[in-house]
Amino acid sequence: MFFKVLLETSKGNLLLSSDSKRPLERVPLFLKGEKVAEIFETIGRVGEQLYLARPLRKNLVGEVLSSSRV
Repeated sequence: MFFKVLLETSKGNLLLSSDSKRPLERVPLFLKGEKVAEIFETIGRVGEQLYLARPLRKNLVGEVLSSSRV
């Protein structure tokens, strides 16, 4: 699965969008094979899910992260 980093919240978390329609928790996220964040919460909305992740690195806004290391 792929996740686009929309913004960094005031608390330093990442807000992500994805085409995934299911709740996720404790999912590691990778950029070029390096673990850079971990999803910790799903925000359910009508028509679209959003996700919150804890970043392990700075400057990820606009990047597309993957749930697989490849």
